[in-house]
Amino acid sequence: MATGLSDSDARLAARRAFGGVDLIRILHRDQRGLPFVDWLLFDVRCALRSASHGRAFTAGLVLVLGLGLAVNTTIFTIVNGMTWRSLPVERGDRIVQISSQRLDGRREGLTTSYADFRDWQAASRTLRGLPINRSATMNIGDDTRPADRLAGNFLSSNAFALLGVQPIIGRDFTADDDLAGAPPVTILSHHVRTTRYAADPTLIGRAIRINGTLTTVIGVMPAGFQFPLRADLWQPAGQMSGFDVANRAARRFETFGRLEDTATVEDARAEMTAIAAALAKQHPNTNAGVGVRIMSLTHAFVAPPPQAREPLIMMIAAGIVLLIACANGASLLLARAAQRAREMAMRATLDASRFRIVRQLLMEALLIAAAAAIVGLTLSLFAVRFFARETVDMNLPFWIAFEFDARVFAFIAVACLGTAVVFGLAPAWQLSKTNPQDVLKDGGRGLVGARRARRWTGALLVCELALTLTLLGGAGILVRSSTTLGSRD
Repeated sequence: MATGLSDSDARLAARRAFGGVDLIRILHRDQRGLPFVDWLLFDVRCALRSASHGRAFTAGLVLVLGLGLAVNTTIFTIVNGMTWRSLPVERGDRIVQISSQRLDGRREGLTTSYADFRDWQAASRTLRGLPINRSATMNIGDDTRPADRLAGNFLSSNAFALLGVQPIIGRDFTADDDLAGAPPVTILSHHVRTTRYAADPTLIGRAIRINGTLTTVIGVMPAGFQFPLRADLWQPAGQMSGFDVANRAARRFETFGRLEDTATVEDARAEMTAIAAALAKQHPNTNAGVGVRIMSLTHAFVAPPPQAREPLIMMIAAGIVLLIACANGASLLLARAAQRAREMAMRATLDASRFRIVRQLLMEALLIAAAAAIVGLTLSLFAVRFFARETVDMNLPFWIAFEFDARVFAFIAVACLGTAVVFGLAPAWQLSKTNPQDVLKDGGRGLVGARRARRWTGALLVCELALTLTLLGGAGILVRSSTTLGSRD
């Protein structure tokens, strides 16, 4: 208007200089909010729409992958419960088991005599506490209920304090309770209190009969605590009868201790080896050829992962099963690729980049893998429960539990993501290379990419055959190892 144009001409010139309003609106909208989230939601909607168009195909693919994920989740949950769970006490990795050991080549582990235990306790500087304990079957009864036979344990009065676990009701043992001739006392497990005594609040201070002796209940331990294996009640070691504390040949006790803050297992092993050698010289009749074995209390009952070869073989076998399932899934997607070639050609014609097409197809694979993970998790839940019922009578340590914890959920999340990439990447890349001109020509629909698809399918079949042979070999090794272990004394 300043240059002399009329109002209408000036407005039209301003609009030409500004550009297309609709285009500016689209560009502005793309800059608002979170574009990545918008793209992600759009890809999810497209993936859901694509899955709904082929329900039978999607269901078959989810079932194939779900079975593979179920096997892996089940095996991982079992291995996690057996090898990677530690003693659930304060700094449980610092608790070690100490026992006598023959040095005649067999290196056979032995229980410990009370006299050796006292010498170890006096001489050790790398270990703290050194309580003793001994498992025993105990009959518990009173005047109002039938008697029960339970797993019990005699232990030193400082054992629970060393572990860092205290009764939730009542009190712990004291040094006076651990003296010979002291009034009999006992601490019950939470399980006994709730099942036998219905969580009676007046239980503390009551006298019950243990092996026919009137014994006062002084405490109840926390729920789930059954140290050292599956104990349901505890009594001070001083209340044991019938053993000679001076007889070094009477090895009847287990011993454990807590490593000092600056000590390692190797330090404790070196120190205790020297102490055992000194005792062998002082008492050659009972201690000659007897050394000391020290290991983590957890690993005393369950071998750590480097030594537990069977769980490693099981994990490898389960991984191969999942890879076979992924190869099957990729084969199914490649078979479907011919039907979707025209769709991808239309997307490319509408200016969709190869990255955009691959991203969309990977999102579809991820949704299928997520659905398969739900199926696998459900099947694994039943399998793990069945395994847990079958192992009830194996007397496993109380801290071993086959349950779905954070580590298991993290595993299945990673497995789900990896599965989506493994079985979805090859078909997505193959479809993204489709030539739109060839597809959109008359008669080109069924021929586009057929040669490439056949090459991919052939390669996948070769991989499946190789993986299957490897799986059979691994299964044979596992069976042979289990048979060998089962035949040992």
